[in-house]
Amino acid sequence: MPAWQLVVLQVLTFAGLLIALRLLFYRQLNTALQRLQALQEEALVKESQLKDELHRAQQERAAEVERGREEARLLVEAAQQDAETSRANAETQAKQEAEKILARGKAELEKIRVNLSSAIETDAMALSTEMIRHVLTHANTAEFQHHVLNELIGEISALGTDRFSDRATQAVVTSACALTADERSGLRRALSEKLGAEVTLEERLDPELITGLVIHIGSLVIDGSLRNRLHKATQFLRNNKVKGER
Repeated sequence: MPAWQLVVLQVLTFAGLLIALRLLFYRQLNTALQRLQALQEEALVKESQLKDELHRAQQERAAEVERGREEARLLVEAAQQDAETSRANAETQAKQEAEKILARGKAELEKIRVNLSSAIETDAMALSTEMIRHVLTHANTAEFQHHVLNELIGEISALGTDRFSDRATQAVVTSACALTADERSGLRRALSEKLGAEVTLEERLDPELITGLVIHIGSLVIDGSLRNRLHKATQFLRNNKVKGER
């Protein structure tokens, strides 16, 4: 084979190899580029997913923070309400205790006042009784008793028959001085007329009455003693004093 043919054959062989290598290179490059593009697209998808997950995580975190703030606010409000309720209850209890203490104090003062008033009244009546005892003579005592008896006879005549429900036929008359015959007769007549039956008198003397008399007939008591009149006068003066203070 001539030399130039050999050279041509070598050139053609080299050119064929070069073309084959270039085709192979382009094919590999195209495959690599496609793979790289696929990886890039996959990376973009993952990046988008990561962004979505990050955004969702941020939203969840923000929501969790907001829930925490709301819970904290509710806890603070509940604590404030509890504190207000406790304070109101404490104030109410303190007020009630103060009112109870004040009421007990007023009750004690009223009790002391009543006791003192009763003691003063008792002492005053005792003193008045003793003074009258020493001032009145026997004649004064008898005259006062006669006057009181006439008043009692008038009161008996004015009483309704329903006051004499026991229909007793005996009256116990306790007096400081002995009754005269006229006094005895007038009293018996008034009682008999009121009861519609003859009444007997059981007379008793009690110098402690000083003057006046007390009549017991059944369950009815007609007190015309000096002590009772002093007691009524004391009550009258005390009631008038209370009305004047009001």
